[in-house]
Amino acid sequence: MLYLLGITGSIGCGKSTATRLLGELGALTLDADQLARQALAPGSPLLAIVAERFGTDLLSPDGTLNRPLLAERVFADPDRRGILEALVHPYVFKTMAANLEQWEIECQPYQRRIVALEIPLLFETHSESLCDSIAVVICGEQQIERLAVRPNLTTTTRQNIIDQQLPETIKQQQAHWILDNQSDLPHLLSQIRDLWRRLQSHTKPENSAWPLQWRAYRLQNHTVFKGS
Repeated sequence: MLYLLGITGSIGCGKSTATRLLGELGALTLDADQLARQALAPGSPLLAIVAERFGTDLLSPDGTLNRPLLAERVFADPDRRGILEALVHPYVFKTMAANLEQWEIECQPYQRRIVALEIPLLFETHSESLCDSIAVVICGEQQIERLAVRPNLTTTTRQNIIDQQLPETIKQQQAHWILDNQSDLPHLLSQIRDLWRRLQSHTKPENSAWPLQWRAYRLQNHTVFKGS
């Protein structure tokens, strides 16, 4: 049986760190951002469409995508962001579904496997039903400080991204678990270990997210991305 834990939170708050720590404890992991990068890899059909829609100058001479420039354009305009998400998100969720299907096949009878799905826009895309429970990573006022050290994002782009995500307070209200990442790594690790122990004995949902809620994304012969 697959138990799906959604990991979400605002940009810069430590979602990837939380997901990595869960993976080290034994969770299977999938990262929506990583899959989105894969979707726009050099030579991919989707990259050509994005370049046509948002400007061919987004492509470097070697065919790679200028991601900071794309971020500047789409996060300054909600309509453009919506177009990009409509292109990329189906690929991301279909690839996740392909991995989940493979992992289900590999499960031993009556085995319970916890899968951590790192989905930054989980609430914004109304994808809550794809998870059995949701953990939100918060970092409070430290968000701005942590984003300041990201050299590829301008101040304006960082603020545009923040403005288009739900506030932490709302995410906390909608989540089942809250991981406070306002302190240091040992503090977060302690919470992750506690969450892991709780998940081991967490009651199986009456209506498990997998596979029913993923029916629309389960396509045969879809390329499987090897998560961890």
